[in-house]
Amino acid sequence: MSRPITDLGRTDLRSWDAFVVSHPFGRCRATSVADLWWNRTSHVLHRLAALNEGQVEAGLALAIKRMPLVPWTVARIVALMPGGQNVGNSTAALLAAAESIARRLRSLEIVFDCWMPLDFELGDIRYAEPVMQALQKAGYASVGPSRGTYLVRIDKEDEPLLASFSSKARRDARKGLREGVTVRRLDAREHLKFFADTHEEMRHRKGQIQLDEFPFETSLPLFERGYFRLFGAEYQGNLCNMALTDALGVPQYVRGATSGAAFESGVPPTGQTLHYEIMKHFRQQGGTYYDLGGVPGPEPQRRHPNYTVWRFKHEFGGRYVELMPRYQLSLGIFGKMAMAAARHLLGKRG
Repeated sequence: MSRPITDLGRTDLRSWDAFVVSHPFGRCRATSVADLWWNRTSHVLHRLAALNEGQVEAGLALAIKRMPLVPWTVARIVALMPGGQNVGNSTAALLAAAESIARRLRSLEIVFDCWMPLDFELGDIRYAEPVMQALQKAGYASVGPSRGTYLVRIDKEDEPLLASFSSKARRDARKGLREGVTVRRLDAREHLKFFADTHEEMRHRKGQIQLDEFPFETSLPLFERGYFRLFGAEYQGNLCNMALTDALGVPQYVRGATSGAAFESGVPPTGQTLHYEIMKHFRQQGGTYYDLGGVPGPEPQRRHPNYTVWRFKHEFGGRYVELMPRYQLSLGIFGKMAMAAARHLLGKRG
């Protein structure tokens, strides 16, 4: 791709958002209303785009954070949206522009941390192989363990969709519907606040204090724009189970919250019914897949600390897809040594 790459700053944001919303790798955190989301962790988001008559053809979201007490920064590529007609060339051009900005802002490294399935087609295009080739050619090295997720095929009628679930998930979804569980989209500000409060109560109830709190205020602009969508399962007027989803690209389950009402006597299963109805919602929006939000591997392992959640996701019968690993590019003479020393120091501090 020969088009120059532009750092949009605060201009052309309507075109940028339209592009992110329509791209199979679009994500909430790449949009123009994600600034508060990134600012809470002291990042500044740069939106790099190839423009054709004012319209975005390919894009990359680069989050840059200044390190404390030193004049350096670190950079993360948090969304890569190549042009579908020439994935390799557009990726190479975007990576070069990202590196130029990172070097100008004295970044010690760039981490590629994007959702992109391996050995998988989206819109009849295989993205991963040319993207990895471009990364390697630009000097990036693969770091960290492999990652994966379950993708459920949702572009089918209700009964075939249910039939693709495991017998337990299918039985529980039907039981919930039969006994009066209803699912609806929750789109008011107070709904998101209730979700945040319920999530916090759930963290304490389950002893999961190590998990991050849900960032209500910084998620609100994304929620109000409809990029985050919240769904709730109700029984006898009580919200029992909720799921927050990233509605862009391949819709993805982001975070859940279960209220105390779900554990009261006589309450039927709600989680399976909730996700079944979410899949139907995104199917009606033209979706082909629903991403259950990441798992450690293809088959649940009983000794894994998150076994129950892993097993729950597995029961929906989705295809296990390995995702591209993280990649890293060290910048400058001291970039690699400085970041290794910083990580060692942070590790010592726990």
